[in-house]
Amino acid sequence: MKNKKKYTKNQHVIPRGYLKNFLNSHKKLNCFSLKRINHSERKTEKICSHNYAYEASPKFVDNILENHLAKLESKYLPYIDKIVKNYNNGKRV
Repeated sequence: MKNKKKYTKNQHVIPRGYLKNFLNSHKKLNCFSLKRINHSERKTEKICSHNYAYEASPKFVDNILENHLAKLESKYLPYIDKIVKNYNNGKRV
C-alpha cells in the first residue's frame, strides 16, 4: 500500500505567524465583514485563508508554492517576533 502525501488544504494568504501578533485577550482576531457589515472574533485558522489558495486547481494539488512560502516564513517570522517583542518591551525598533 502506498503512502498518500498529505497536502495543505487551508492555505493562508497572510501567515498565521504574522496574524498572531494581532490577537486580542481571547486569543482571537477582531474582524469586520464588509459583506455582512458586522464584527466578530475569529481564530487565526479561520481567517485570511482559502482552500488550495496557491494551487492551479483543487484537482491538481502539489503544494509546491505553499511549501516554498512556508520555508520563507520560517526564515523571516523569527525577525518579526523579535521586533514585536522589543516593541512590547519598550525598546526602540
